[in-house]
Amino acid sequence: MTPLSIPVVVMAAISFYIGLYHLFIYFRRPTNRQDLTFALTCFAVGIYDVLCAGLYNVTTPSEGVVWQRYQLITLAFLDIAFLWFVADYTRQKSKKLVYVFSVIFIGFALFGLIDQTGLAWTNQPLIKQFNLPCGFTITYYEMAFGPVMNAEAYMLILSYFYMLWISIRYYQKGDRRKATLLILAVVLFLAGVAEDTAVATGLYDFIYTIEYSYIGMVLLMAYSLSNELVETSIVKEALKKSERKHRELLTMLPQKIFYKNKDSVYITCNDNFARDLNMTPEQITGKTDFDLFPPELARKYRSDDLTILESGTVHTIEEDYILPDGQKCIIQTVKSPIRNEKGEVIGLVGIFMDITRAKELEERVKQSQKMEALGTLAGGIAHDFNNILGGIIGYTEVAQTHTKPGESAYKYLQEVINLAIRARDLIQQILTFSRKSQESRKPINLTTIVSEAVKLLRSTLPTTIEIRHNFNDTIGMINADITQMHQIVMNLCTNAAHAMEDGGGVLEISLSNVLITEESAKIYHDISPGPYVELIISDTGTGIDSGIIHRIFEPFFTTKEKGKGTGMGLAVVHGIVRDHKGDIFVKSTLGKGTTFTIIIPEIIAEPLKKENVSSKIAPGKEHILFVDDEEMLKDLGKIQLESLGYTVTAMNNGIEAFETFKQSPDSFDLIITDQTMPHMTGIHLAQQVHRIKPSIPIILCTGFSDSITPENVKAKGITVLMFKPISRKHMAEKIREVLDKDSPSGPSYKNKTVSHTITGKQEE
Repeated sequence: MTPLSIPVVVMAAISFYIGLYHLFIYFRRPTNRQDLTFALTCFAVGIYDVLCAGLYNVTTPSEGVVWQRYQLITLAFLDIAFLWFVADYTRQKSKKLVYVFSVIFIGFALFGLIDQTGLAWTNQPLIKQFNLPCGFTITYYEMAFGPVMNAEAYMLILSYFYMLWISIRYYQKGDRRKATLLILAVVLFLAGVAEDTAVATGLYDFIYTIEYSYIGMVLLMAYSLSNELVETSIVKEALKKSERKHRELLTMLPQKIFYKNKDSVYITCNDNFARDLNMTPEQITGKTDFDLFPPELARKYRSDDLTILESGTVHTIEEDYILPDGQKCIIQTVKSPIRNEKGEVIGLVGIFMDITRAKELEERVKQSQKMEALGTLAGGIAHDFNNILGGIIGYTEVAQTHTKPGESAYKYLQEVINLAIRARDLIQQILTFSRKSQESRKPINLTTIVSEAVKLLRSTLPTTIEIRHNFNDTIGMINADITQMHQIVMNLCTNAAHAMEDGGGVLEISLSNVLITEESAKIYHDISPGPYVELIISDTGTGIDSGIIHRIFEPFFTTKEKGKGTGMGLAVVHGIVRDHKGDIFVKSTLGKGTTFTIIIPEIIAEPLKKENVSSKIAPGKEHILFVDDEEMLKDLGKIQLESLGYTVTAMNNGIEAFETFKQSPDSFDLIITDQTMPHMTGIHLAQQVHRIKPSIPIILCTGFSDSITPENVKAKGITVLMFKPISRKHMAEKIREVLDKDSPSGPSYKNKTVSHTITGKQEE
């Protein structure tokens, strides 16, 4: 082996090694084609170097002809491979010229392989001899180019100028470090080919350097690609870390997150999403909504997906969601399109969270606002309505004084009073229900409340529903709020009626006394042994599914259609019963009906006696200043009080009343005033009066007021607070209570003892 061929063989080995390495890299990442074209370039350089080494070691002209023929053919394929590498390296979109050059060089190679005419090269070899340093002399044989091979040589140079132009453009637009290395490699390649062509055409005569320029090009590009590989590995590692962090973030987030392709197939999801479906993210990947959810929901989800994919915009959607256990919930989903590098929508990402609790709170706020509005309305009309009721009750009582208790007219008038009192109680119930009145517990008999509820239900329920009841006056007393007990009965009966609205049925209500023993108390919740009153309300309606019966007392849980129920009724009933130290439980059979059983502790107490309007009313002779801005109530107050024997000065204006009092304060023994009046309220009048005569008692009357309570009015000088409407007897009793308390000798009535009956006759 000649000294000239040794470095060439070494360069061939290096080229083959680099080529094999990048071929291996290509197989590991086949999407990056520049590794393949560079590997082919390296193989072509290696083959070319092997052929050069063989040429340097030939001993006969015929051998030199064969070696050089294959060498020049290899050079054509080397140029094709390098052209494609440069195009891939610079990411050329249009490769038309690369195809043109490739076809031309393939043509040259094939022509040179089969040519026997001397157009490619002559068969007369040239003998080359070089004296190298250290006394070495190299002799080798070279063929002379024909016109076709000369054309190929110049075409090679032209292709390298094209590659240089591509490289410069890449430098201007792309990565300058990579572009600089490519430019140096192309220049080396160009210089080697130019020098080889110059020697071959006889322009000058010295040792070939093309093999060195080729290996220089290979090393430069290998260095560039290795840097790229290092950068890629760094990026991959960073990407893996980022993906791990992303996965950890997805796992930690309380929201459910999923990714879908444009066909709505799940690409991946986080653990929270998968957990709701009792699956893993790997099990969900590749599935569609039709594999995971009921058909109607899957169609809804697919329709939403298509809207996102077609519009390419972000959408926020509230939709139903069904968990594997069949439980329904409401979710809020934000769906956003995913785009590729070209801006095309290739899928979507969805982030959703369960907002059922938030919706429940929202409904609770709405319900609270409704109750507040009802309270505001009730409070607004309560004052005026109670004034009207006061007039009805008062004038009816006046009319009764002109009849006898046994007469029919007296009974009719008494019914008017009873109805007015019921209307008064109804206003109080509305105020209590809307929290405009404080809860008031007292000994009551449930029989009365249930009886009133049955009367109301008979007039409101359809005739297809039969009402049966079983109770009597022997039912024990309970300590309860009347309004809340009425609310319990009406809520349960209304629910029963709804369960029977389609086919009718029987609504049965029963009351009984029960004794809970220590043994039987175990079936209840926190119930002490003792006597209880038991209320049972049953229906023959649709019944309740056993799968949801455990949830019926949850706030806002309802099986009714939207707009037909808030889901608060049974929750309120449950709260009231438990607050009264009782218990409630339910039994139901689907298609047969439901039975609610309520027990509330019985107490030993006498029932409240009804007001006896026929009893004697205490009269008096004192002077009373009566103030009310309602003309009707002012006149009625004057009539009623004068009928009781009092001297009455009636005024309809707080300012005028104060001026009248100021003129002769000692002439008045008592002031009865309305609270809500124009110009001067009752409390303001009381404060002004007490500046003149601090000892005078004052009775304050009001139809309704949020800010007035018996406690705070005492601090403002009010002796007694009374709520309208006020019966004649009740007013008379309070007047005597106030005046007799302030009198040191008891009921003196101005040193003249008198009595007054309801008929208005006086007795000494």
